[in-house]
Amino acid sequence: MSPGRPAESGGDRESAPSPSQALFREVNDQIREIARRWDRRNDLEVLCECETGCLEHLRIPISEYEAVRRFPGRFVVRPTHVVAAERIVESTDGYAVVEKGGPNGSKVTLLDRQRAWRGEAGTA
Repeated sequence: MSPGRPAESGGDRESAPSPSQALFREVNDQIREIARRWDRRNDLEVLCECETGCLEHLRIPISEYEAVRRFPGRFVVRPTHVVAAERIVESTDGYAVVEKGGPNGSKVTLLDRQRAWRGEAGTA
């Protein structure tokens, strides 16, 4: 899969984050926060943020995870877990960064801003 191209599984529907994506993003943000508190500087082991809630683990450098989080509509998933409604922003052997687009991408941004206003952990 190449960056900037949608997954090749077909379909034009736009996708809002599934409940599992939202939950695993929260869990992963807590993992990042713990790593910061313990002054860890190596890779994070996080959960795949795919729509299915697969519970698979991914290894990603902390700096790259934080770069993903600067964009609220982006999620870290296994390269084989990308769905048609997501645009691939980056792809490595171990993980892909996907982005939700269209009106649902705006919903993700709004939810992320609401978390920031409430002062919840994991905001960019």
